Amino acid sequence: MSPTIEIDGIRYETLPLIQRIVNRAVINPLINYIVPARVLRDFLRGSGSPLVLESIMRPGGWRAMKITYENGEPTGFVDRRILKDAILTLSARNRRRMAVRSIGKLIERYSTGGDVHIVGIGTGPGFNVLEAMVDAKTDRVFAYCIDEDTDAFSFGEKLAERMGLRGRVRYIAGNAINLEHLLDVVPHIVKMVGILEYLTDDQVRALLRVSHRALPRGGSVLVNSMISSHGVDRYLRRVFNWHLNYRSPEAIMRLFEESGFGNCSVRSDPLGVYGIIDASKR
Repeated sequence: MSPTIEIDGIRYETLPLIQRIVNRAVINPLINYIVPARVLRDFLRGSGSPLVLESIMRPGGWRAMKITYENGEPTGFVDRRILKDAILTLSARNRRRMAVRSIGKLIERYSTGGDVHIVGIGTGPGFNVLEAMVDAKTDRVFAYCIDEDTDAFSFGEKLAERMGLRGRVRYIAGNAINLEHLLDVVPHIVKMVGILEYLTDDQVRALLRVSHRALPRGGSVLVNSMISSHGVDRYLRRVFNWHLNYRSPEAIMRLFEESGFGNCSVRSDPLGVYGIIDASKR
């Protein structure tokens, strides 16, 4: 089990210093530059790691995130390395903890006025939103999970049922650029965690603009930043064909400012990969 550190009441996963040194000095150079991509892919396919196999088929997809979040018993050496010792995997779980806490704080803020409506964009089953709803001190919070890929909806509906959220989570097929036409409520929170790294700046601006129109004054958008400090971007691109657009918290906040949002708040992953940033409509 990875060592942890508590910051502001959140227990984050970390890596021992010796493991970070080994990753940077030995593992990362091997997988980024030295071992041919074809050899790596063949080796990984034969490893039997559920996370690796799912990532080869659908890098960054909701099934891979489910395996990452569940953090079960590894099936072998490679699976252990990926689940327990890879900075990107640990950081993804830290990102979830930060997102759940931030959503919970926003629910608390808006619940004083009655029902709270949360929109998740590109959210798959809505892992983070559903967990925050369960943790909330009110049952007057409702979620609308929007995605063009409906593959996760059946799983999400069953998950919401198991979590005691029947009737409070709706899954909506569509492109979030049409947000105003997909919703019949005025949202208080628009969550876009886990998707900005797949979008260009222009696409991010477009989603922020439509969110700005949909939200009331004082409503919030929640997103994540991501920088390449995990050290394996070249490996992700050449082995998994997984291309990410990195942005610092400062770059995200500039996009917020351009789109009419302010009062930014940032939570940072101690491993240095992700930040969770929320801003409110001016």
